[in-house]
Amino acid sequence: MLLPAIANAKSKAQDVKCQNNLRQIEFAISQWALEKQKADGTQVKLGDLAEHFAGRALICPGGGEYILTTVGKRPRCTLHNHHGHDHDHETEEAIPENEEEEGLPSGPPKE
Repeated sequence: MLLPAIANAKSKAQDVKCQNNLRQIEFAISQWALEKQKADGTQVKLGDLAEHFAGRALICPGGGEYILTTVGKRPRCTLHNHHGHDHDHETEEAIPENEEEEGLPSGPPKE
């Protein structure tokens, strides 16, 4: 029957589209960081990148969510388990709003 082949082709197409979206998001993060003079480690959200997508939303075709953390770290998809421009499997936790990435100074040194 053709149904399994069609389902497999659809899944593959969704995976490719998701990877392309992640590449676009990663590029937009780089552009945003350059334009706004943001250093690696600066928290970034999809809303910060809106001007780079010309009014269109990048949505995972399979229903996953794109997770962004900081400048210098690749965005990832919750559904397809891949990152920006390749398939490495490093894990990155999203930074909740108003929290800072572990290891980065949050102000003057404490005594």
